[in-house]
Amino acid sequence: MRLKQVAVQSKSLQTCPSKIAGLYAAMEWGLRNITFLGPYSFCGTKDNVNLTFHCNMQEYDEDFNVYIPEFTEKYIMLIIPNKEGDNSVLLTKDDCADVMGSKVSLKWISNKLKRKWEMKVSRTSTT
Repeated sequence: MRLKQVAVQSKSLQTCPSKIAGLYAAMEWGLRNITFLGPYSFCGTKDNVNLTFHCNMQEYDEDFNVYIPEFTEKYIMLIIPNKEGDNSVLLTKDDCADVMGSKVSLKWISNKLKRKWEMKVSRTSTT
């Protein structure tokens, strides 16, 4: 498994996770025609199918639970920066429909994930 390291400015990371996620999806999954829809979403095509992604970064809490936000895109790319190893996952809207707006366990995530990978995010100085 290859480690992806992305250096971004602190402010950009907080406001535009779709940029790093969209570029990753283009390079690693072969998505084409990437369009950034906003700071938290992007779309791309694969095999002439348009796919939409919500991007979110959430740390797990002391009980190893992660918050799943409300989203309307087909997929969510969830980055869990305080998790060791494979800390990024792809989940579907259908799998998350009943838990949006609440916390789920890492075990719940492991049972639903469609893809997982390791993404190391390091913050760079803004000065």
